[in-house]
Amino acid sequence: MMVLLEQLNPKERAVFILSWGFDYSHQEISEVLSCAIENSRKLLSRSKRKLDLIKKLTSDQSFHRQTAADLNRYIDHIKNGNTAALEEMLSAQIKVTTDGGGRIKIVREINTGIQATSELLLYVYNAYQKIQTIQLRMINHQSALLFFTGEILINCQVFEFENNTRKITGIYSIVDPEKLRNINLAKI
Repeated sequence: MMVLLEQLNPKERAVFILSWGFDYSHQEISEVLSCAIENSRKLLSRSKRKLDLIKKLTSDQSFHRQTAADLNRYIDHIKNGNTAALEEMLSAQIKVTTDGGGRIKIVREINTGIQATSELLLYVYNAYQKIQTIQLRMINHQSALLFFTGEILINCQVFEFENNTRKITGIYSIVDPEKLRNINLAKI
């Protein structure tokens, strides 16, 4: 859900969470956010439309096939250390966020930029993931790679793609064991 909510601007996200998560009325939301009730209603309808569009896009079978092909190429480039091909897959606005929950030591919490990101991804793969089993899955309507040591889920990387270029714009890496326990392991 966190990844989906990232698609909303801060006000849309606030209205959506207050309405759906805390059952606030539009009157209460308008007071909290210092906006008109009509504005609260409009922000909620806009956020629902955006989230429905994302859900529709990610439920499309051709989208899943294309994404699976993209992630297989991504894995091949990392396994083969093909930096140039990996960098070609990354958007100029690439952002990698890692969530260790304060329990797990992570290399870097936030990373941006094509070169720095490709270096980080290759380093993490060679240092930690090379011996792990990798599976493609859908997590919260988004494509993901799961990294296992035996039967234990070690890392979940959720991917965000530009629709028109198929470049990777975001990778959300979850390594916090508590959060990994709650992941629904539906296959692509």
